[in-house]
Amino acid sequence: MPKQTRQVEKISAQRQSKRINFKIKNLLLVLTAVPLIIIAYFSATNIYKQSQILNNLAPLIDISELTTKISAHVHEMQKERGVTAGFMGSDGKTFITRLVEQRKITDISAKELEEFLTTFNPKVFGSQFEEVMRIAFEEHGHLYNFRKEIDSLSIEDDDAISFYTEHNAKMLDIVHQLAIISDDAEASRMISSYVSFMEGKEQVGLERAIMTRTFAADSFTEIDFLLFTTLHKLQDAYFDTFTWYAYDHYLDLFQNLLSNPIVAEVKKMEDIALEKGNIFTIKKFIQGLQNDPNIADTVNEFSESIGGDFGVDSEYWFVSITKKIDLMKDIEDKIAEDLRIMTQHTREQAETALYFNIGLALVMILGMILLSIFIGKSITKPIEALYHGVEVIEKGNLDYRVGYEGGGEVGQLARAFDKMTMAIKQSRADVDKKVKQQTKDIIQQQKETEESKSALEKMNEFMSNRELKMIQLKKEIISLKQK
Repeated sequence: MPKQTRQVEKISAQRQSKRINFKIKNLLLVLTAVPLIIIAYFSATNIYKQSQILNNLAPLIDISELTTKISAHVHEMQKERGVTAGFMGSDGKTFITRLVEQRKITDISAKELEEFLTTFNPKVFGSQFEEVMRIAFEEHGHLYNFRKEIDSLSIEDDDAISFYTEHNAKMLDIVHQLAIISDDAEASRMISSYVSFMEGKEQVGLERAIMTRTFAADSFTEIDFLLFTTLHKLQDAYFDTFTWYAYDHYLDLFQNLLSNPIVAEVKKMEDIALEKGNIFTIKKFIQGLQNDPNIADTVNEFSESIGGDFGVDSEYWFVSITKKIDLMKDIEDKIAEDLRIMTQHTREQAETALYFNIGLALVMILGMILLSIFIGKSITKPIEALYHGVEVIEKGNLDYRVGYEGGGEVGQLARAFDKMTMAIKQSRADVDKKVKQQTKDIIQQQKETEESKSALEKMNEFMSNRELKMIQLKKEIISLKQK
């Protein structure tokens, strides 16, 4: 019965230990889960933000490529417009070869743009951007029909130039939209400066066309002179906007451009045109006065004195201002290339930040799990060791020691348990010693008692024998007396 009771108590103790250990593990799991959830939440939020930044930057790569392709195509269209103006201004007598060659170059730039668009998805940038692109390329589709009318001189000069100008304006509208779409502040600033510079350059290109036609015809029309003066104002406005948005190193490039001798040469021809244009305006005013018979003779003499030709060769003008525009194209290309590099670099930085955050989150979560396991084991392991010690001691082995050297309350408890075991062992040893001594004393007493008993028995036997001998002797004496 006692043996069965000990087994029942042992099983009950094991179950109780496991229940306590299970409760501790559950508590540790809850305590660990809270910071893990917090870390996971903030890590996921940060990773999501970084992925959103990366997703927003991804289209910037396409934007930079698209702006480069559009810039190249518009540049060639500007040249074709200028050559066309010279061709039509001379009634098809000059710029014939140059026009054929330029059209080939324009077609190459158009083909490169179209090839890029096969992999470009405008829907990513919204319906408004998609509509702007549709309108621009719908206009571009009319180019070849206009060229036929230009070749046959069956179209008015102004209509031909207007077609190229409207085409370029719609192409530049695409780049305008890209500046609005971009969420990156630095990219938006660069695109804004880029667009302003392209617009200014477009006005210079339009001036090239107007004045090529004017110099070829060697005379101003009223509308051409008005356009000429207006274009200069527009150029100033766009380049002022450019200087507002542009970074300092682009401003330095622009100042170097303005100090180039070819710019001074173009300015000289522009001044001649402006002077003659002003004279042309005065002449138009004088023509109105010629209807007055009182001053008609005087007006006619004055009109003749302020008249005169430009004295500027249209092809020389075209070549000179084209060199200026090519220098401007270098700046335009520099901005486009820097935009591409910047977007690529920004994307790489965003990717690095995203991967770093993912790695950091994994390290933190893994570290938290490992720390939790370590802390859990640092608590449950000594408790299990204590329980094992209880089992061993229960079996009577008081020499067993838990031997846990860790710190904290659990370590103190383990060491206290070992001290308790030592105290129990010492107490048991003292008890055993006393029991042993008492047993020895009892045995000694028993021995002495046995010896006393044996002596007493011998004495009793002696006395009994003596008494019997006395009785026998007494009987013999009585017998002798009777005789």
